[in-house]
Amino acid sequence: MAKTAFSLLLVPILIGYCFISCLAIKLSNFTDQSALLVFKSYLDLGSRNILENNWSSTINVCNWIGVTCSSRHERVTIINLHDMGLRGTISPQIGNLSFLVHLNLSNNDFHGQLPNELGHLRRLQYLDVQQNYFKGRIPYSIFNVSSLRVINFHQNNFFGSLPVDICYHLPKLELLSFNSNDLDGPIPSTISKCSQLRHLSLRANRFTAGIPREIGNFTMLNYLSLS
Repeated sequence: MAKTAFSLLLVPILIGYCFISCLAIKLSNFTDQSALLVFKSYLDLGSRNILENNWSSTINVCNWIGVTCSSRHERVTIINLHDMGLRGTISPQIGNLSFLVHLNLSNNDFHGQLPNELGHLRRLQYLDVQQNYFKGRIPYSIFNVSSLRVINFHQNNFFGSLPVDICYHLPKLELLSFNSNDLDGPIPSTISKCSQLRHLSLRANRFTAGIPREIGNFTMLNYLSLS
């Protein structure tokens, strides 16, 4: 009798817990969907046909083209929009995708500046915006995302100098590519603190003051292009 009463007491508690958990997942999923709908609104009308009908509030964000979600929490973890002919700028709301691990916007026609809010993506490991028309200074906030393993900004129009503490907060970085931009100033000697680097490409910029000797300290590097 006591066991039955206890079991009956547990039922509403379990139902309540499940309701709250499901509601939390739905609200979090809505946050990601809202951020990506704003992202779509920043695209030029003529270039977003491939996303126009699919990226819709009537379709679960996890079923959108180029979007992958985690199976447990249904949060957006991967955005892969490589080579889709997209034009436009990047909305600051992309920084609301707090579970994002992989962002690939390469081989499109994006332009304007990268938003500082990219630095809010504390789980981000892969950031690839190569072969676009981004310009301006590279947001300093990106160099504070300690989870990053890949930063590929090849062939854009970024200018300005690299921060002197570029690798202080990038202990896992394996690939760093800024080649074919308009960067200037010295190559920071502290780049050697990215001790896990396997690929380093800085060629076709306007760097001054020569190559820092600290680059010779890399032990895992298998690709180097500085000319």
